[in-house]
Amino acid sequence: MINKIIYSLILCSIVYSQTYFDRIYGGDAQFGDARSMGLANSYTTTGSSSSIISRNPARISYLSDGETGLMLDMQINSRSYFERRSINIFDTFGDFLNETDYVSNEHNQFYDPLYNSAGFVFSRNVDDKTSFGIGCSLMSLAGFNYAYVEQVMGEEGVADGEEGYKDPFQGFHIYENRGTISIFSLGLGYSHSPYKNSSPIAIGFSMNHILKSNISDYLYVDNATNSQNLDDYDKLASIETADNQYDTPSGKYKTFSLELPFPYSNNSTFVLATESSILIRSNPYSSYNLSNLSGLPWFLEFDQINDQYIFTLNGVEYFKPRKTTYGL
Repeated sequence: MINKIIYSLILCSIVYSQTYFDRIYGGDAQFGDARSMGLANSYTTTGSSSSIISRNPARISYLSDGETGLMLDMQINSRSYFERRSINIFDTFGDFLNETDYVSNEHNQFYDPLYNSAGFVFSRNVDDKTSFGIGCSLMSLAGFNYAYVEQVMGEEGVADGEEGYKDPFQGFHIYENRGTISIFSLGLGYSHSPYKNSSPIAIGFSMNHILKSNISDYLYVDNATNSQNLDDYDKLASIETADNQYDTPSGKYKTFSLELPFPYSNNSTFVLATESSILIRSNPYSSYNLSNLSGLPWFLEFDQINDQYIFTLNGVEYFKPRKTTYGL
């Protein structure tokens, strides 16, 4: 029992992620089936649904049972994230440094239908040792969904004995991105078992078609009363409202995979899969800027002539690099 605990601690890892830059890079939204996601999202080697076609098409040759098999599947996926932002403050009562939150956001992206997936796999046995399969799937590849909502409080002086708020609510700073890039995959697989009850030798190929999509940006200030007179809302930023829509083109990339039996176990297999790269870019498009202070992408610039902030992102670019995956 103690050995299992030690192994679990060694193999356990914690990853802190962010979604703020999903608008620039596109967040990974290529979900496998529930079982493979529970196994550290290793669906290239453990996937058992049509979502495997874009990652390891060799498996579709033997996924279905029987001499002739047909497998239909559909998944409803959700993506949730939590965001907290804070600043350092000095506690004059306790005489120590502390942190105070100025943003606390929680977003559930269950509403996006393109995070869901569906497909089918058809396979047939040629003889006792050989089988082939074909299949297709529709699933998400990258997500550009993000929402930043910052509540803005004012500052007023309240004399002793006088009723009122020292920090009255003034409104919100709101920044949103919406959009998902999806792929339609068509794959072929062939497998042959060298001897009875062994894992098969399998090869597969798939063509993955990235569908056209629409990515949108929203940036605006929502004051408390929707009044046009902002003289009383001195804490709200002066921001040029942005409501931009960009169409991304379609594209194609290929996937090839190979599975070989592991010589010391009838139930184990070596897996090698490779995917080609592709660049998707809207028209128009201009590259983002980097902050001189942090070196990170910068979304806003201050226009001194009009005395307001302007949104600088123009267009959408998504790059899927070449991937090579191997496993056991």
